[in-house]
Amino acid sequence: MKNVGPERAFLSGLRSLEAGKGLEALAYFEASLKLEEKAPNPARRSRYASYYGYCLATVLGKTRQGLCLCRKAAESEFFTPDILLNLARVHLLAGDRKEAWEALRKALKLDPDHPEIQTLICGMGLRRRPVFPFLDRSHPLNKLAGIVARGEKAASRGRRDK
Repeated sequence: MKNVGPERAFLSGLRSLEAGKGLEALAYFEASLKLEEKAPNPARRSRYASYYGYCLATVLGKTRQGLCLCRKAAESEFFTPDILLNLARVHLLAGDRKEAWEALRKALKLDPDHPEIQTLICGMGLRRRPVFPFLDRSHPLNKLAGIVARGEKAASRGRRDK
């Protein structure tokens, strides 16, 4: 990778990621971060760190480390939709839908037509309102009532199908 600038390494990482070559993308993103140290540019560094963190989480399963990198990137470049998208993706991998939604909401405000943001939102689906909206979603009564309500709806659908 001699005479390769950080941006070129980063773009190669994006191409590898699109091609489904996660380990290769991870190597390119890591290289872009190291090459960036020679001529620091905070905006580029945040973008590189965001994708590197995303790849750490998806390819190597290092969600905690990936989340840390994506959070730092999002703090410094909070107006870049792709960085917020990566943060949301890693939050989903970590099992934190609420934080993923928050990152996606911010990203959507910045770029409502961003295709990858739209795709991720559609893939996540919508949650139903809690049965008792004045109680927290995780309250045992809401959980039990939700299970009962879903069970009744499924049972009534089954009766209509017969």
